[in-house]
Amino acid sequence: YSDDRRFLHKTIGFNYRMTNMQAAIGVAQLAKIDEFVEKKRYIARRYNALLRGTPGLTLPVEEPWAKNVYWMYGLVVENDFGLSRDGLMARLSGKGIETRPFFLPLNQQPAFHRLGLLLEERCPVAEELGQKGLYLPCGLGIDDGQIEYVAQNVQDAFAGR
Repeated sequence: YSDDRRFLHKTIGFNYRMTNMQAAIGVAQLAKIDEFVEKKRYIARRYNALLRGTPGLTLPVEEPWAKNVYWMYGLVVENDFGLSRDGLMARLSGKGIETRPFFLPLNQQPAFHRLGLLLEERCPVAEELGQKGLYLPCGLGIDDGQIEYVAQNVQDAFAGR
């Protein structure tokens, strides 16, 4: 809003209010939040157990002072894995496994460049993670057999099988 007059807009903005229906669904989902978080943590424990020790992979870390809810299960494909992140994603896709790359760092987002918000300094950690990170399937409906199938195919990709 303008300081001079209500409903006079000098810039484009957004209205993020939710509808009553969206709020009702959100409240219902919140009643199950503990169950959802425990399932996500279980999925992460299974992936960690199955993928731990696979050379060239950096698995998610949980510190004693921070409880990870594993919204997504992300791993980083290091140079010594033998395949790039994109190569691993393509190989998994060929086995029917959908993956997603990590988000692109803000300093590489075209929307910010168009607005003149280009960062002059580099962000090497974010840039490396954006290039090497991927998310494995971890929806609430995934079962142990599917987790094992994904993990086995990740390990097979390392071994070149």
